This record gives sequence, C-alpha cells and structure tokens, in this order.
Amino acid sequence: MTIVLPAENVDQLQYESETNHVSLNTRVNQVIKDHLDWHSAAHEAKMYYIPKPLITKAIDHLTEQELSDFAQSMINDLQDMSLLLRGEFNFSSFWYIINIWLRITRTPNRFEQSEYEHKIVIRHDMGYKYSYLIKEVFRIVIHRFNKPFHYKITENTILIKSAV
Repeated sequence: MTIVLPAENVDQLQYESETNHVSLNTRVNQVIKDHLDWHSAAHEAKMYYIPKPLITKAIDHLTEQELSDFAQSMINDLQDMSLLLRGEFNFSSFWYIINIWLRITRTPNRFEQSEYEHKIVIRHDMGYKYSYLIKEVFRIVIHRFNKPFHYKITENTILIKSAV
C-alpha cells in the first residue's frame, strides 16, 4: 500500500515521532489506530473535545447528589458509545472504552489487570468533584454488573478496584 501525504504532515508526524521516541512508522500506526478505535465513531457517539477548565468550572457548582445523578446520565452515553465502538455493553467493553478514552485524552493512568482484579489509577488534575464524578460512573457501572467495587479519591487522582 502506498499513501501520499503532504510534506508538512510528514514533517509534523516526524517531529511527533522524535518527541515520543518512536519511529515514524510507529507514530503513523498510532494515528491510524486512534482513528479506528475512537475518532471514526466519536461523532456518532456524540463525543466532543471540551477544555478541562470548562468541565471543572461546570461541575464544581454541583452537589454530590447532582454529580451522582449526572454520572447516571453519563452511563447511558457510555452504553451508546460502547455499542458503537464494541458492538456490546458489558463489563469488558466498559473497561475497554475507559482505556481508549484515557489513551486518546493522554490522561496519565496506570491500569493493571490480573486473573481476579481490575485496578486503575487516573491522575486528572481537575479537583475533588471531578474525582467524585468519575468514581460515581465506575460505581454505577460496576454495581450494574454485580462486581465488588473499592475506591479511593483525592483532589486529583482516582483509584478504582473491581473483581474481574
């Protein structure tokens, strides 16, 4: 297969590959994978980019009950997104969507999966209310699949553990 790209695009990809210490071929494959895994269905899933400060300012005015209610409405959107991206919504597809979302948004995280447990740490730097909102999303979904759920939240980090 041959793909012809404008020189300025090749230069930008070359710069990104050098910055990330990967080959140009690897960077092009990452771009294609990101497109196929997320961007190609983002519009249909009603996903849009919003600046972090805007999200933080909006949710900082909500109570914990309002954040829980908001999280519940987000589950419907996650379910629709999972159906579009994975063709199903189950425990496994939920974790898959979360991992893609973190990769696409370049949110620092650590994900561990063993035979018995999923564990994820997310560093978002968006404040306690955002931690609470994300914790509620995980709690609702994990509860829906009758899995044990443990968490710890701080001002800028979330730790979630659940049985597989």
